[in-house]
Amino acid sequence: MKAILSFSLRKFTIFALVLCANYFIMPLSVVDSNSSLAIFIFLMPLLTLLTCFIYGCTSRSTPLFPFFSTVLFALSVLCYFQNQQTGMILVFAMLSFAGYGSGRLLRVFIQKEQE
Repeated sequence: MKAILSFSLRKFTIFALVLCANYFIMPLSVVDSNSSLAIFIFLMPLLTLLTCFIYGCTSRSTPLFPFFSTVLFALSVLCYFQNQQTGMILVFAMLSFAGYGSGRLLRVFIQKEQE
């Protein structure tokens, strides 16, 4: 329990701001159907995966970050879309957990190699 609570708030805030920009500001840049396809299908999931992966690789990260990422995306779905996109919420949740998990796994392998 102590490991979950001992995380860097500064790192968490920086990565959370990147995700906020990804979920709330990037949809505002959509001008036509081609750009929306590129943003919603390629850029937003890629940035989510990379952000969670990099946060997972950092020391003193918390496993609550993928949950926070999922909640942020669910809030952006409520703000920007007419209907409930529960399928996309599940996709972004899986991307967040996969990115964070692979980052933590890489961090564990690196620590074992250094010892």
